[in-house]
Amino acid sequence: MDRRLLVVDLDRGSCSRQTIPAAAARPFIGGGGLAAHLFARELEAGARPEILYLLTGPLTGTRVPFTPRAVLAAISPLTGLWGEANFGGWLGPELRRCGFDGIVIRGRAREPVYLEVNDDAARLVAAGDLWGQDTYRTTARLADRGRVLAIGPAGENGVRYAAAVSDYGHVAGRTGMGAVMGSKRLKAIVVKGSGKPPVADPQTVEELRRRLVEEAAENLVLQALRFYGTLSVMESGYLIGDVPMRNWSLGEWDEGFDRLGVLSYREVLGDGDATCFGCPLACKRRVMVGGEEVPGPEYETVASFGTMLMIDDLEAIARFNDLCNRLGMDTITCGSTVAFATECMEAGILTPEDTGGIRLRWGDPEPVLEVLPLIARCEGFGARLARGSAALAEELGEASRAFLTTVRRLEAPMHDPRALHGLGLAYATATRGACHVDSVALWLEQSAYLLPEFGVEGPFEPHTAEGKGRMVALAQDIGQAKCACAIVCANGGLGMSVTDLCGALGAVTGQPYSPAELRECGERVFLLKRCLNLLLGDEPQNDMLPERLRLPLARGPARGSSPEIETMLVEWRRVRGLDARGRPPKERLVALGLEHVAEALYR
Repeated sequence: MDRRLLVVDLDRGSCSRQTIPAAAARPFIGGGGLAAHLFARELEAGARPEILYLLTGPLTGTRVPFTPRAVLAAISPLTGLWGEANFGGWLGPELRRCGFDGIVIRGRAREPVYLEVNDDAARLVAAGDLWGQDTYRTTARLADRGRVLAIGPAGENGVRYAAAVSDYGHVAGRTGMGAVMGSKRLKAIVVKGSGKPPVADPQTVEELRRRLVEEAAENLVLQALRFYGTLSVMESGYLIGDVPMRNWSLGEWDEGFDRLGVLSYREVLGDGDATCFGCPLACKRRVMVGGEEVPGPEYETVASFGTMLMIDDLEAIARFNDLCNRLGMDTITCGSTVAFATECMEAGILTPEDTGGIRLRWGDPEPVLEVLPLIARCEGFGARLARGSAALAEELGEASRAFLTTVRRLEAPMHDPRALHGLGLAYATATRGACHVDSVALWLEQSAYLLPEFGVEGPFEPHTAEGKGRMVALAQDIGQAKCACAIVCANGGLGMSVTDLCGALGAVTGQPYSPAELRECGERVFLLKRCLNLLLGDEPQNDMLPERLRLPLARGPARGSSPEIETMLVEWRRVRGLDARGRPPKERLVALGLEHVAEALYR
């Protein structure tokens, strides 16, 4: 089916429509793949287009479970490369109820505005009275007009890892898409629709839904998510050494882990839950902070502000999470940057004179609470932290680089490649920087997700390089097609096989995909994004893990383990057919329909 886009020109204050024919959209499926395709067409002119994409997938808003998500995409202010952040909740489905598959946002408004989409109508509304407000207050002001995606002070002030927050707790966190909105003076997007997304075969969709929901009830991993939220992976992760501690320098912390696990979480913060559109799991948590019920911290936040900083106070971590949500900041990059600065302070590379008297210390939540608003305001020492840890390391000099945990300037998520070596290769070669959700390597290597359609059913030996190059290439192709383009939830999607996804896409769009075709779509999108990065200045030597993530730990389940990244890279590059400049073969790009990208890359 054709894809219908709303095109917003902030320079002119106008809204128009654009249709992408079904045949042109099908090779990229939707979401981040279609965004990259549209961006590549703009890049062809030779400029660096300052365009923001908000795109859904073809399943978004339908009865297919685990598919409520949407993608924000643009050049990342944090990495300078292709940036993406996807988020769940209700806004993506609501946009499809308006009859739109996405929004393309160009230019920059003269004064702050928000975009209001009501069914087929769209308009830009002055938002001067909202500028300076946090995401919660902005959402409360606009909630009667529809579902809201808003930025807070961090996005307005250009924090490079600023997030956009939908309906209080659904966060498009990574790569600084909130800062892109802020640079455009776009405070919020508000969406309200009354229609339904088109579905070619509703009966098949309903049958698939019933089966997937029934199977989810029997799936132990999914039921753990249902009862304990994303923090359920803390327990299993700690047992294999997957949870980073003390800025990735410590292999075990039993007493702290006991206070941060799922049982403590329920005891200290409560067990309220919430869900996204159409999801039977309800893995979101609701907790009390300052007498108000708010979205609770998920695993990545408990690790980035808890184990990474040696803070075992769940109430404090819930306050950090609430503050980051309100201010509009990615908790992974923010927590990692604070952890990096804490270690630099411990080593004497940073002093209290450098920080305006703030003394960052392991295990102390008070200076963290002090510094978060400073980051959002880009004030004092907070202005230096607002640029991310890679930029801070460049300021502080070579000695600080030993503490850095970035790939392509993006801080690694909270899963340790010393526990899962293939994951390390996935980090090193991911298109947006260190990322665990644009491939399925994390779950494939643990046999939590299987790919029998391609003869891959595990189990894998986690502490080896053998076969990991080929495995990660497959995991990236499937991850791009599934999580980035169809935008299936990385959590609930563990209960959706490739065959299920092909069936869902065929039933919804009327255009069947085979598993082989789906993988080819993923390969096309992965190579397209890699080529975009090369055209934006990326270099093949950036396919590497930082020293800290390769340094063997002295204690813990993953002690003595170090991912053999060079060995895995040899196999991965051979599978991808890359040349010495990191480029995919021109003939393969042409075969995948990426002739325009091939011409630009080999010019």
